[in-house]
Amino acid sequence: MVVRVLKEKNVWVRDYGRGILKGWIRVSTDAKICMEKFWEALKLIESQ
Repeated sequence: MVVRVLKEKNVWVRDYGRGILKGWIRVSTDAKICMEKFWEALKLIESQ
């Protein structure tokens, strides 16, 4: 669910479905606008 919501909110996220990193995600937040998108999406996820 977390990855789906982040992707829907246009947050650059990479999910690892196998191997040693299975279940982990990586989020890219280069610019300030990207970080703001990430935090807004994360707040939405936490409120559900």
